[in-house]
Amino acid sequence: MKTAIELFRNNIKRVHHLTEAYTILVNCEPAKDFSDVLRAQYVLAISALDMFIHDVIRIGMIEILQGNRKQTEEYQKFSVTMSLINFDERYSWFESEVRRRLGKETYQNPYQIFEGMKFVRDDKPKSIRESRLWKEIAEKIGKSNREIIDTLDAIVQRRNQIVHEADIKPTPTMPGLWEIEAATVTEMIDFIEKIVEAIYEILASSRIE
Repeated sequence: MKTAIELFRNNIKRVHHLTEAYTILVNCEPAKDFSDVLRAQYVLAISALDMFIHDVIRIGMIEILQGNRKQTEEYQKFSVTMSLINFDERYSWFESEVRRRLGKETYQNPYQIFEGMKFVRDDKPKSIRESRLWKEIAEKIGKSNREIIDTLDAIVQRRNQIVHEADIKPTPTMPGLWEIEAATVTEMIDFIEKIVEAIYEILASSRIE
């Protein structure tokens, strides 16, 4: 799990560097609109989150295979073709298969993350708001699980608006861009970091030594 969190921290640094770039650009040429730098931060921050979840699922499943993490129901349903199996001590064949099978999945919004994490942690709530995962994340962050889930969901929706709609208002006349503020983007990045660090702590503490 350590490699996953280190990679995330490096990726999120790149997002923070764009804050510095935005400030420099605005100060140099205040008449110009550099708001797309802020939009890029939205996209890259969620991308870093998505990659982190992919990484911890893959690493966690390898740890289960090695006997260092408790098996989950979702893990037990994961089938592989017998021809793939070999005696590679690093389990590279299994890692490649997990990458291939889960590579098409997206782990960004609260529900997607909850579903993905079931590969490495059993969780059977009546609803996502009652999930053990989001309750533990909320406890570590110091907010209610409802607030955490709703906030992340709104962040991902805004990211989708930027990626799929170019962040353009659907107006019948001349379209304009939805407003975006540097302070809001900074809050968003900090929030994503807190979620990831909380997930890392949860997974690190549940490993069998």
